[in-house]
Amino acid sequence: MYESYLDTRGIRDAVTLYPPIDDMNTFYEQIDYLLHPGMKETFCYAVGEAMAKGIKPIVNNFYGAKDIWNSEFLYNTHEEAVKMFYHPGNQKRPDINYRNYIKENYGLEKYFKETDEYLGI
Repeated sequence: MYESYLDTRGIRDAVTLYPPIDDMNTFYEQIDYLLHPGMKETFCYAVGEAMAKGIKPIVNNFYGAKDIWNSEFLYNTHEEAVKMFYHPGNQKRPDINYRNYIKENYGLEKYFKETDEYLGI
């Protein structure tokens, strides 16, 4: 399925598909961007983990994506996604702003506080 998708769009040489990874921390050390083309997702841990490492996310604007991710990380068309890779000012080094986004929006302290409030603790 993925191979056909890559072939029909002429991007097979530009994309690497990986099997399940045991050590994601080490894996993230070798990438600069994370493309997430999912169509039916909720919060994607791969995107959150990559952002926590300072890696730029490029996320498909699936239904509900705007409730999870900042619009600057979202794309609607393949052309928009490609432009996000080549946008002037992109840097190939960790960006603390991505990490801060995760910390502010999905940090454990916020999660625990919301869970306590939900449980009435």
